Amino acid sequence: MSAVVRRQEQASTGKPQGRDRYATALGVIAVLEALTFLTASLLHLGTHIPVLGITGEKFPGAVIPEALIGFVMLAGAVVVLAAPRRAWAVAVGTHVFAAAGTCVGISVVLSGVQHRPAADSIYHFTILAVLVAMIAVLARGRTRAALKRPA
Repeated sequence: MSAVVRRQEQASTGKPQGRDRYATALGVIAVLEALTFLTASLLHLGTHIPVLGITGEKFPGAVIPEALIGFVMLAGAVVVLAAPRRAWAVAVGTHVFAAAGTCVGISVVLSGVQHRPAADSIYHFTILAVLVAMIAVLARGRTRAALKRPA
C-alpha cells in the first residue's frame, strides 16, 4: 500500500494505518551505512574487530572524519525511524553530507601521500556508490511521499 493511499484512508477513517514499511527500510539501510563508517573509523585506529576477523591499519587522519560521518548518518537514521513524516530533508541532507565526505576520503586515498591498502579504495568507492544510489532513491516521488508530512 503506498503512502499516498494510506494517507487517503487515514483521512477518510480518521485512524492511523500503521508505520510505513518503506520508510522503516530506508531507516534501517541508513543505520547500516552509518555502521560501516563507524567501523571504518575504528579500523583506522588499528583496532581488531574479532567478529569481522580483521585488524585495521592505523591512519589517524581518517578516524575523526569517518566517525563524524557515521554519527551524522546515525542521527539521520534515527530521525527517519522515529519521525518518518518529517524525515525526507534530513535523509537527503545526511546522504549528501556522507557522499561529499566520502569524495574527500577518495581524494586522500588516491593522492598517494601515504600508502593505503586496497581495502580503503574498495570501501570508499563501494560506499559512495551506495550513497549515490540512496540519493537517487530519495529523489523518487514514492520516497518523498513516505518521508514527508501529509499535505
